[in-house]
Amino acid sequence: MCRDIKSNINNDVRKVFQRTGESLNDELAKIRAHEKRINTQNEKQILKLNELTLGKKQLAVELRQIIDTVKTLDHSQKQTTNELNRVTNAYDEKMKDITGSGQLQRQKQALIKMKV
Repeated sequence: MCRDIKSNINNDVRKVFQRTGESLNDELAKIRAHEKRINTQNEKQILKLNELTLGKKQLAVELRQIIDTVKTLDHSQKQTTNELNRVTNAYDEKMKDITGSGQLQRQKQALIKMKV
């Protein structure tokens, strides 16, 4: 089929395709020239945008580090609070045992159970 098409194309058709191809190449060259001009005009803005983007990324890294530090400190504070509560409760129990109020409280509860 391609051979049939090639054999049937005359010089006029070839010239039309050649002119069309040349005009497309010329238009493409114009588009590329406009693109270069636009890039040159906006180069400062592009550089500024790149700087801002880099700054934003650095801030995001710093923020992530701060968040991780806060999480670590929060976890440490919770552990310390739990340990403090445990020690305080143990101290209170020992103070009750030393003063005898712990035994007295247990005896009162036993009496209340016996009455019921």
